[in-house]
Amino acid sequence: MISTGNYGKYDTSLEFSDWRFSAAAVGIMKYLQYNDMDFYIYDYDDDEENDYEYKKDAIYYNKKDILDENKYLDFAEHFFSDKFHHKRVIALLDSDNFDTEKIKKINDTLKANVIMKKIFANIKFNGENKDEIINLIQDNRYEIIKETYRNAKSMYANFCNINSIFSNSQEICRLLGYNVDLGKKKKSLGFNWNYDTYVYNDVFEFDYIPFAFTRTRDVFFINNNFNAKELLKSNENIDLNYFNDNEKKNMRKELFFSSSKNAKYIDYEVEIISKQREYDYFETMFIRDEAIRIFNAIDDMKDENIVNALSNPCKYGKLDYLPILNMIVDSIINLLHLDPVIDKLLKDVENEHGYLISQLIRINILLYKENYETMENKGDKSNKIARVIATANEVNKKLRIDKSNKIISYKNKLISCLVFKDYDRFCSILLQLATYSSVSFGFAYDLFEDFEKNKNLAYAFVNALNYKELGQNKEENKNEK
Repeated sequence: MISTGNYGKYDTSLEFSDWRFSAAAVGIMKYLQYNDMDFYIYDYDDDEENDYEYKKDAIYYNKKDILDENKYLDFAEHFFSDKFHHKRVIALLDSDNFDTEKIKKINDTLKANVIMKKIFANIKFNGENKDEIINLIQDNRYEIIKETYRNAKSMYANFCNINSIFSNSQEICRLLGYNVDLGKKKKSLGFNWNYDTYVYNDVFEFDYIPFAFTRTRDVFFINNNFNAKELLKSNENIDLNYFNDNEKKNMRKELFFSSSKNAKYIDYEVEIISKQREYDYFETMFIRDEAIRIFNAIDDMKDENIVNALSNPCKYGKLDYLPILNMIVDSIINLLHLDPVIDKLLKDVENEHGYLISQLIRINILLYKENYETMENKGDKSNKIARVIATANEVNKKLRIDKSNKIISYKNKLISCLVFKDYDRFCSILLQLATYSSVSFGFAYDLFEDFEKNKNLAYAFVNALNYKELGQNKEENKNEK
């Protein structure tokens, strides 16, 4: 919510009534800091006595300071510095020697988007007219910035209707997902087809929302709006960490699996707003304390196995790839078991997912709230998961290569039982395998007692039941025979 009035030396108050105003506040604070302009946020450490009751969940500034379009565009050029084609051209021209390849690259960049084609329609770089190109850029700089910024899906167009930039409050919110075509849908928006009953909220300050989000491909904003100081701090720290090479950063990985790298920004319940370029809407994730506990527990394991497993491309079938990291993070945030993901990977006969599944089981145990005598001591024989894997490996050795089809057959039957949740049959097949291999399955008692609670033991056994994982070669097999 935005209010105007007398707030000491400020005339505008912006309160964090929902995430849009929080994000606008962060963008405005970054802009004002860049331009060395004053604003006020409540600070618990501030011992000054003020004549005005400043709210902790608001910022105070002068409206005129955010209305200068050229200053706004200067900041946009600074904030998204690696996205502007004219800046790339200037960087490429910073030389006295130009070979054929470099000249071609400069000319391609001069035609990189509509506004660049318009400005440089009748001119090409030939290796000797550097000053002419630079002067054209300087003369048309603000037009280039504005048109590039508002039309690029990596900048303004990812957040707002491109025709709304620099406009005052409109009949409909400028943000994507909130914005509709009034010409076609105006009547349907209000109650009983009466548009006068429709409640909308749009302010000029929403133009600053793009500066609040990260500069990665999938953008994030942490709505830590308990007070303005913490709100700015949370999003400034994230933003600074991703200034370089940001397109390649996966924010889900860095937000939730990198606390050991000093990239931990969330330590209590908080709302996170995300936006993917492919979709014309924003998504909300609410990070609960229990989810934070799981992310922290993963970090406390003190190894990179989980991070490495989730970071690698996950091929599925012959052609598809699964967004495995996003799937796992979303499952943890929503406190959903990973059973469907593990079942899906177990069914994939085209690819080997043993290592990935073993790491997903570790996460799944946390989601099941089962400890199994801690997961850190992977070699500890008292560890149930380790004992299950040892049992599966013993079965693998007993049935050896010449009877490997039996292992595959039993494994497929057990996978089928897990997928279709036929746990009685799973236990029956397990007993058959124990008899056939003459191996004692101590963990089976836990499954007989409560299969659902101990399902991760079943997953660990089936995942380890694979003769290929023995690392046997032909010479080994010959010697054993």
